[in-house]
Amino acid sequence: VNPSIAFSTLIISSRFISVLMAVAIILNIRKISFQETNQDRILRIWLSMILLSTSGVFTYYARPGTLDIPYLFLWVLSFFYLWRYVFEDNRKENYLSLIAVFSALSIGTKDQAFGLIIGTFIIIIYVHWNDNYSLSIRFKPAISFLKTLIISYFIIAVLPQPIRWFE
Repeated sequence: VNPSIAFSTLIISSRFISVLMAVAIILNIRKISFQETNQDRILRIWLSMILLSTSGVFTYYARPGTLDIPYLFLWVLSFFYLWRYVFEDNRKENYLSLIAVFSALSIGTKDQAFGLIIGTFIIIIYVHWNDNYSLSIRFKPAISFLKTLIISYFIIAVLPQPIRWFE
């Protein structure tokens, strides 16, 4: 096997995957439901998709086969379920699990995603802050999120290379 053909194939496939994930990020925006009339919603969806897709930074990072688009893709999936958790008023536990798993995948892909996850944790706490319950009940969803996040991260990032964590 010719090494240049093998590496060229890897480069092309990694760029193709990055472009697919970038398109998926843009298309995921349209799944976020806004509370306006249908015509305003459609206009807002297209406007946000156009603004993101023509952003120079987004276009730059969508082009090469780097880890920037995969971690953003995974975080956008986490954000989508966070949006549903906050605004659909049903506060399902499985949304918290999905938020935590996609967040762990995002951190496992690129460590700097941890900064985005701190914001997610603060939002989960804030959503339950005005509830008329004790602090232990108000913090229960946030603790559940953290537990699932830590367990998922352990499975995703620590178990494949445990020696790295003890050096």
